[in-house]
Amino acid sequence: MNRTSRLFLMGSGFVLAAGLGTGLVAYYGGLPTLASAGRAVGPDELRYVPEAAAVVAYANVHDVMNSEFRQKIRKVLPDDETKGQEEFQRETGINIEQDIDYVLAWMTPTPASAETADAHDKGGHPVGLVLLHGRFDAARLEALATSHGGVVDTIDGIRVLRPNPDRAPVAVEAEPSAPGVVVRHHKADGAPMVAFLEPGLIALGEEPTIRAAIAHNASGGRSIRDNQDMVNLIGDLEGSSNVWAVGRMDALTANASLPEPLAQHLPAVKWFSASSHVGAGVSGLLRAEARDEESAKNLRDVLQGFLAMAKMHASQKPELAPVVQSLEVSGTGTTVALSFEVQPALVDALVQLKNAN
Repeated sequence: MNRTSRLFLMGSGFVLAAGLGTGLVAYYGGLPTLASAGRAVGPDELRYVPEAAAVVAYANVHDVMNSEFRQKIRKVLPDDETKGQEEFQRETGINIEQDIDYVLAWMTPTPASAETADAHDKGGHPVGLVLLHGRFDAARLEALATSHGGVVDTIDGIRVLRPNPDRAPVAVEAEPSAPGVVVRHHKADGAPMVAFLEPGLIALGEEPTIRAAIAHNASGGRSIRDNQDMVNLIGDLEGSSNVWAVGRMDALTANASLPEPLAQHLPAVKWFSASSHVGAGVSGLLRAEARDEESAKNLRDVLQGFLAMAKMHASQKPELAPVVQSLEVSGTGTTVALSFEVQPALVDALVQLKNAN
């Protein structure tokens, strides 16, 4: 991967970590019953998200980066993070904290388009896309890409920055039709690409997925807004949270390493919904919908067991006790919920503790 690609991945990764990571690692948001009627839910860029997307996530980066919580936490962050942001801004002209409004990302466990999928993707390799909305200097980004060996190209009239295929790693593979014969070819298709979809909107992802998104938007095909289950999930969350994620639980946990008592109950969960609000403090709620009441009850019991152990161990770290004590399992019928909260006073205490050390 060339330096330009690494910089873009570093930037998008930082944005997702600051937004999605802040919320999703610790807590999640409510499962809805009905979306708001009479209007399109979610950001306009949902039209790029295919109807079959299994997970959709959103982070209002501007809100998160400018929140009281973020301003307090940044005082105790490692110097490496600040240096990384400064290097990214020098190279790209993008100030992550000011120039990026929000991030929308989606993932599906299967290729977005069979026509654009590589052979290895057809086995179920998950694919996805990250969309960043904000202010970007396209000419500067193009100059940066070409100065590091990248190529400026177009796909259906959309300008893209791609790695130079002549500099891509060489793969050596056996030729099935000719035993003993090997084929050498450049593996550029799986490298990250940047696409300028619209003024103020860029996409980060692999070429097949970007091609599929461009074609999908141009054709006006069915989007995630035609998936009523996902629309209901999204509609219930927006407005009350600045970080959220929704989707099918199987897609989220397919490759995750989870404790066995928890992992054996998750296949019974159909949908999850996650949200958090980052302001002076941080609060959030996870709610999952199980297939039946018995499965939901079993999962609630398992979570209660984990919480009991966590609260017992929290006695050894008093500074974290309020966070652990705020964890609460609830739900009735087929619903399982887990809430979490970090009060502003606790943030201040943690910052003071860090500074003291």
